[in-house]
Amino acid sequence: MPWSSMCALLPALLGAAALQSPLALAAEEPSPAPGSAGVAEDEPTAKPPGDLEPKEAEVPPAQSIAPSPTPVPKDALDDPGYLPGYRSYPSLGLSSFAPLVGGLPGGITPSFMAPMPPGQWTLRWNGYFSASAQFSSNDRLQTSEGQHTLIFHAPPATIEEYASFDSVNAVPGHWVQMYFKYGNRDVTAVVMLSTWNPSEPTTYYQIGSENFLNSVYLDFNIPEVMANLKLSARTGYFYNNYGQLGQYGLGMYQNPIAAIIRGVGGTFTGEYELSPKLTVSLEEGFMGNRNGKAPNGLTRQNPNYNTDPTYPASYIEHVHLGLARRGATTTVKAQLHTILNWAMDERPQVSTDNMVTRGIDESYIRDAKMSVYAADITVSHPGYGLLAIAASHVDASYAYTLKGVQTFGGEGQNLTDRWLGDETTGTGTVNVVAFNYTGTLGHILAHPAPFDPNRADLILNAGGVLANSHSANPLFNDRNRWKAGLDLLYVLTSWVGGAVRFDYVSPNSHDSAENFCVLAPRLVFKTNWTSRENISVMYAKWFYGSHSHAEYSAVLVPRLDDQLFALNVNMWW
Repeated sequence: MPWSSMCALLPALLGAAALQSPLALAAEEPSPAPGSAGVAEDEPTAKPPGDLEPKEAEVPPAQSIAPSPTPVPKDALDDPGYLPGYRSYPSLGLSSFAPLVGGLPGGITPSFMAPMPPGQWTLRWNGYFSASAQFSSNDRLQTSEGQHTLIFHAPPATIEEYASFDSVNAVPGHWVQMYFKYGNRDVTAVVMLSTWNPSEPTTYYQIGSENFLNSVYLDFNIPEVMANLKLSARTGYFYNNYGQLGQYGLGMYQNPIAAIIRGVGGTFTGEYELSPKLTVSLEEGFMGNRNGKAPNGLTRQNPNYNTDPTYPASYIEHVHLGLARRGATTTVKAQLHTILNWAMDERPQVSTDNMVTRGIDESYIRDAKMSVYAADITVSHPGYGLLAIAASHVDASYAYTLKGVQTFGGEGQNLTDRWLGDETTGTGTVNVVAFNYTGTLGHILAHPAPFDPNRADLILNAGGVLANSHSANPLFNDRNRWKAGLDLLYVLTSWVGGAVRFDYVSPNSHDSAENFCVLAPRLVFKTNWTSRENISVMYAKWFYGSHSHAEYSAVLVPRLDDQLFALNVNMWW
């Protein structure tokens, strides 16, 4: 700012501070308003010449004297509070409400806790939690005196493992997620707190399980530049999910068909209305993986692999194109996705190979690259439900060390270990196709009339997925995996319902003895027909094949439990 402008602004600031000071407020006398009590409406306000003392106004006996109006100080600036130090609160140090951060570049550090300029600023809080008490049971192979044949294990020792292909999500686990949003119509700050281990944030086997501040970002609604065009942007630490099969989630299973992109960066989205019924959208984004590269010499703290200096800094470029048609009753959405994840970092390479890490040669680390191409289409109808179909193709080259893009087979390390083979260093392809359907019998039978949600209903959820992998490893080359499931929930009254779920899993087309199925009945309790919470008493029974084993293990040990009991509670708001 020029010196002349600063000099011109200084008297205004000093005058504003004087107006705000306690001494100035005490000395200031309010002027009585015309017609107020204490001054006659037709009496002159100036003292007549020759009068030594002012005459008191006559007050009718039936009227009482109203108190004088409270003085209202006036700010010298229209939007006070945006200049640091403008508010005149005496202090010898920094306010305790100010965060311990450095000054922002350009002298634009905000005046923390000062009134915001007008603009409809609001605070919103929403979230979800699921808490589950679970244990599995089995028979002891050999008993002695004082030992029972029946045994119990917690955590459960079944084949179920989150986000693996063998997982069917028949029994939900722990998850807590809360969003705090503050903003106006133009910009919103979002902070997300989440964890999958709410009771023990750090333990010997779950180091780093407390995600805590999982996402911190800003959402911008860009002002209109032309008719029928909406522009928005997001920047900060966050993740985006592409290729989901459910209306509000991934569908029957947890793995994304396209990818979940996580990191720090931004996305830019444009939506153009071609006609009242047809809309086209385009999104482009660039991100870096959240953690970058850990310093050389740092000892890896398993299972928190983010501390492993072997992994380089990786980057993500992604583009998405969508088309939506909204008819009188049916809405059809089609989307295309292309995602590129790569790393070119010389720092992880060292002089000797670590023989423990079989998926990478630390003495010769090649530049890694992984491309994902995906498409999905959803058809929703108020009577017949929601049908979604999606497919993806993953092309990986030395992708073992890549972070930031969770494909259907996981990030680079899991994709290598479980889909391509360690000796390939993450080179190969994976193809996926999946579907999901959700509907209710009540809506189908009532259509085209609306269905009363305060009535008994049968809710149907069905889905399936087929995946194929190709690599130089014969165990994974041309290997097909598929699974399908059906879940039926009968809501009998406003407070109780019964459900049953069945899933069949074929994890290896090279060995049919690995196939297994799961039967999981449950009782669901809630407070109303359309409540936001429920309590489920659950049971699951696995029918294993002779060669069934956990996905992370290529051998037939440890022994798997085949029964699970759980009490699950969840709520969303």
